[in-house]
Amino acid sequence: MAANGLEPSAQQEALLGDFAGIVASLAAAVTGLTEAGGMTTSAVLETRASLEAASAASRGTTAIVQDVAGATEQLSRSISDVSGQMASVRRATDGVAGAMARTQDAAVKLEAATSAIFKMLAVIEGVSSQTRMLALNATIEAAHAGAHGKGFSVVAQAVKELAHQAAGAATTISCLLEELRTSVAVVSGVVSDATELVDQVRSSTASVAVAMHEQSAATSAIAGNMHRAARATAELDGAIGSVKNSADQVELAHEKVVAMTQRIGLASRRADHAILAAYGGARPDEGLDPKRAALRAAVKAHGAWKVKLVRAVHAGDRSFDIKTVACDDRCALGQWLYGEGKKWSDDEHYEEVRRLHATFHKRVAGMLSEIYAGKVTDARKAIEPGGDFCVMSAGLVDKLEGWENEPEKKSPAIAGTEDAEKPPAQALAMWPA
Repeated sequence: MAANGLEPSAQQEALLGDFAGIVASLAAAVTGLTEAGGMTTSAVLETRASLEAASAASRGTTAIVQDVAGATEQLSRSISDVSGQMASVRRATDGVAGAMARTQDAAVKLEAATSAIFKMLAVIEGVSSQTRMLALNATIEAAHAGAHGKGFSVVAQAVKELAHQAAGAATTISCLLEELRTSVAVVSGVVSDATELVDQVRSSTASVAVAMHEQSAATSAIAGNMHRAARATAELDGAIGSVKNSADQVELAHEKVVAMTQRIGLASRRADHAILAAYGGARPDEGLDPKRAALRAAVKAHGAWKVKLVRAVHAGDRSFDIKTVACDDRCALGQWLYGEGKKWSDDEHYEEVRRLHATFHKRVAGMLSEIYAGKVTDARKAIEPGGDFCVMSAGLVDKLEGWENEPEKKSPAIAGTEDAEKPPAQALAMWPA
């Protein structure tokens, strides 16, 4: 009879029942994790597709914005060129306006001078008329004088002729001046009309110059905004790239979670088999090929080292031979690696497992040496969850299980079917409630 009143077999039944309940809860958790993993996979794939579409759209937007910015800059330069040409036109029209003004002044002065000449011609015509009258009177007086007045009569006739020529010249000049006055009036009218047109052109060019200046300022502002938009879209593209990288990391983490879920499921099925074996069902390692059987046994053996170290730290177990523990070829896995397992030395997992296994034994031997010397503090920390021993042990077990469950290396007796891992129906009935 045990101290708690239960027979040893009854204690085992109770422990196995508790363990079966834990395994059932673990299986349910694995199912939930698997479903969550499926949903996460879909979400990650949708997120990746959305990010790729957003990245493509962002790159397209960046290209468009850059093209528009370039076109706007060209337009701004064209407007600046046109504005410069309009300034040149305005300066030219200002020069033409000045020339027209001077021409108008000259025409006015020419008309005034013509009027003055007309007045002088009138005086000349008056003098010429009086001279003819005087010459006529002199001729008459010379005729009265007879022979004495003959010479004077010749002079009077000559004066009369000169007066007549002067009157004809004055008439000719008057006609010419009249024509000149008419031409000056026409020129003055044309210059006046041209001056009005030049004034209109000057006004138009001034308005156009102002409009072009405003347009140039507006297009320059647009070009600046488009460049800022291009930089913003480039930054957005970079941000999308960062988010995409984060999504990749999430996907990797999700893949690891899925892999760990599968391993938990496998461990759960092994626990089911262990329970069935305890109740008399089929043993979990039956039907395995030699390599898988050796690796699975190694997982169990090396997973049990934590219990051994706990016993050494807390229960004072000093039964271990440290030199033997330090050797990696004394345990079952080491003997298999350097014996039958050596035929898998070309396998990519072999050398890594051998290295990790050797490191594991050296670390355990070192911890036992410290424990035997009374230095148990570091050993306690190492075997706590997250301690360096737990991390090292998990790495070795992970590598062993990865090699054992490598799909292409599975034995035909169990490959491709989960039924080989499922407990028989009659054994399920033996599980405790």
